[in-house]
Amino acid sequence: PSTQGLVLAGEGSGFGKTTQEEMEEEEEKEATEEEMDERQMAEERRRIEREERRKREQERRQESEEDRKRDQEVRQKREEEARKRKEEEEGLVQLCLLQKADGSFALDARLAALLGLQLEVLSSWLEEVLSAVDKAVTSADMAATDQEVLKEAYGTLVAVATLRKRYGRERESWELIEAKAMKLLKARGLEARALEAGLACLLPKV
Repeated sequence: PSTQGLVLAGEGSGFGKTTQEEMEEEEEKEATEEEMDERQMAEERRRIEREERRKREQERRQESEEDRKRDQEVRQKREEEARKRKEEEEGLVQLCLLQKADGSFALDARLAALLGLQLEVLSSWLEEVLSAVDKAVTSADMAATDQEVLKEAYGTLVAVATLRKRYGRERESWELIEAKAMKLLKARGLEARALEAGLACLLPKV
């Protein structure tokens, strides 16, 4: 057979591809590529969604942790305030219990302990208080009298200054205690100006 006959026979027998078959293969290839692109896009969307969910969850956890910390800080602050109030109340009660029947307070270790001080430190303030009294009183005789009274009633003056400085919010609770102490000091001849001068000297210390 001739060469032309073989070519024609080959075309007729399916050895060569027709234009229609090539177009179908191209369409199939394009469809496959589109399907792969869609899968990749879908996977990318899922990845983005997972990342967004992770971020939202992280933000929620962070907010929750911040809320927990704030709640804990508020709770600790309230507990601290309650503790301080309780200590103040107990300190006030203990201080009032130190008052004697005549209204005086002894200068002793118990009074110093309530102030959180050594008795020696508390006693060392006396000279400064006496100096303040001396400046406040014009009469030399009266100053000498006031100083003698103060030496004897120094513990009482310290107690009154402590009541005013540390327990001002509970004044109603100790007004009568202070009144009794002040009445005693005045009854012993302590001049009002000398009394206030001594208290003014002690208030920053207690």
